[in-house]
Amino acid sequence: MHIVILVIWLLLLSFFLWLAFMTIKAHQQPQRRHHPTRRRTPRNHSTSRNVSPKKWQQLLTLVQGDVATASRLIDRERRRNPHRSMEWCIEKAIWDLERDRH
Repeated sequence: MHIVILVIWLLLLSFFLWLAFMTIKAHQQPQRRHHPTRRRTPRNHSTSRNVSPKKWQQLLTLVQGDVATASRLIDRERRRNPHRSMEWCIEKAIWDLERDRH
């Protein structure tokens, strides 16, 4: 009788361990490595792709001069709207920033 109770207890314990492992694995997000002292070179630097310098400067002003952030916002819009022009993507990034700040 003791062996049956022990087996049932071990099965329950292993089930709860498996359940905990699956829950942790499901909620675990990929770790991003952040190097605050090292900056990546932005892919879309300034007016290299026929964009309005005025719009680029407006976006840079909104992100407080952070070129990497501005480029990341533009890249996000390019991925979400591949059929749109670069000018449109910059304007959309500006519009989103202004909308979120109000």
